[in-house]
Amino acid sequence: MKKTAILLSILMMLIAASIIMGCGAKEPVADDGKSPAEIPADPLSCSSDADCVCGGVDKNTQRCFLGNKAYYDRYVDKEKACPDFCGGLDGSMIVRCVDKQCVQMYECLTDMECEQGERCKGNRCIGKTANGDGCSSDSDCVTGGCSGTVCQSRGAEPIYTTCEMRPEYECYRTINCGCVGGGCEWKRTAEFDSCVEEKMTGPV
Repeated sequence: MKKTAILLSILMMLIAASIIMGCGAKEPVADDGKSPAEIPADPLSCSSDADCVCGGVDKNTQRCFLGNKAYYDRYVDKEKACPDFCGGLDGSMIVRCVDKQCVQMYECLTDMECEQGERCKGNRCIGKTANGDGCSSDSDCVTGGCSGTVCQSRGAEPIYTTCEMRPEYECYRTINCGCVGGGCEWKRTAEFDSCVEEKMTGPV
């Protein structure tokens, strides 16, 4: 009888433990209460340019965010800013959906990628050059902006920028501001692009 009682006690304990463990196991739920199936598996996935967004800091990786709006709405801290991350130092970067992935890319590489009446200058589509904005030689161009990241014509109105010194601004010391196709712009190099990418490793 004693053995039977002991075996029954052990059996009851095992059953109780199984019940407790079963009650404790819960299906993982997203931050906003939505089921895991509704969370995009790939933060970069997209079907059109309208699906993509850039800005804020990813709560999971603590890095500047670029990806789809579904992920952005649930997992991105929109209060934190990443200066220069989305548009690039010179504002020439845009976000598009390419091969079903949200990517950063230059706004343009040639005039053909711009609207009628615009031209591609410094990888940006701009309108017709205003008076005093053009150049015929490198000597017509000067650097400006509080941090020295602006390249413009001597005859143009000064461009004012915020006075901050970010690590990537040091890269501008390796390139020259000059006249390219009748307009003043930075003469970028592969070394410059690598320098900027290396220093822009995350939010400030």
